[in-house]
Amino acid sequence: MPRSIKIGEGNVGDQYPTFIIGEIGIKHNGDINTAKKLIDVAALAGCDAVKFQKRTPDLCVPDDQKDLLRETPWGIITYMEYRERV
Repeated sequence: MPRSIKIGEGNVGDQYPTFIIGEIGIKHNGDINTAKKLIDVAALAGCDAVKFQKRTPDLCVPDDQKDLLRETPWGIITYMEYRERV
């Protein structure tokens, strides 16, 4: 028996075309307008959906990297500050 599920207006499964998911991750740098532009570009490229990432920086950033300085869109800040912003 063919397997399928409905996502939005379409179906995904054995008898349907591949469902393409664009990876945006954290490339929006915490900016909602950039996120919306990336969604639009993904749609123009033919993606059916996009995926973002959500992480808890305090749990994910190793202690020895939290205070490392990094060049970011907001200037030079610690890696932890950067992760909290995005």
